[in-house]
Amino acid sequence: MSSSLPIVLQEIADITGDAMDAIELAQNYGGSRVQIPAYVQPEGHWLTDLVGLKKAKQICDFYRVITPEGRSIGYYMDVPLGLKSRHEIIRKRIDSLLAEGRSHDVIAREVGVSRLTVLRRSKEKPPDRGQMDLFSH
Repeated sequence: MSSSLPIVLQEIADITGDAMDAIELAQNYGGSRVQIPAYVQPEGHWLTDLVGLKKAKQICDFYRVITPEGRSIGYYMDVPLGLKSRHEIIRKRIDSLLAEGRSHDVIAREVGVSRLTVLRRSKEKPPDRGQMDLFSH
């Protein structure tokens, strides 16, 4: 995943397989302490509502603590305020959507940037066509 995420958020991205889950966690709960329950909670719990039942279960399973007495307890997490480099995340998301062949307008709406930002990024980074560079070593 991306090294532009703080360690806690990187861990969430690794667990769920999606950096956007970590970004949403930071946007919604950054700067606060949250409790990750020992076991996934049904809909209506903040974590399940944020990432969905399947991913919430993955997160709960990862952070579950077993006490010396054999009890399962949750984990308190201090959520970082945000990303080390929000611009880097945005660029990577734009690159990913460009590689999928999405239009500049669709990418701009999905990422939350202007169409001009997407157009500039598409000109900075030529599309990868799966071919090696003729002049690389």
